[in-house]
Amino acid sequence: MKNYGKMYKYAVAVVLCICSVHAVAQTDELPYTAGNYWEVSGIEVMPGQSLNYANHLAKQWKKYMDFAKKKGWIVDYKVLANLHPREGEPDLYLVTVFEKWVSNAEYDKRYDEYVAYMKTTNEELEEQSGERVVMRKLKSDILLMEYTLK
Repeated sequence: MKNYGKMYKYAVAVVLCICSVHAVAQTDELPYTAGNYWEVSGIEVMPGQSLNYANHLAKQWKKYMDFAKKKGWIVDYKVLANLHPREGEPDLYLVTVFEKWVSNAEYDKRYDEYVAYMKTTNEELEEQSGERVVMRKLKSDILLMEYTLK
């Protein structure tokens, strides 16, 4: 009978250890899963340039975003207006949603495809970037990761 008592205590100890490890494993699990990246650029539109910049977004920016979405490079994109901007806050937020980071080689490949698609050169792209300076100012650029709660 003595051996049964020791075996019982040993079995109970093993069960308790297994249960406690399982409980720790459950509490150590993250309550969310990591999702897509959201790059958000805060844009201040210069006085008198709202229509010019809106036309740029509707033509050039949208054309590139639609191309990137069709290629599977991005999941989605959005333009959000800050209807009640406080002093120093952006007027617009340009949002790009994507699934993963790409290597430098993939980035270069995509850039070359973009230049070919837009039928432009690096010099023309640089010139266009300079033209946007009079229309807008980049106020902020943040990178967010979407968390889906379990």
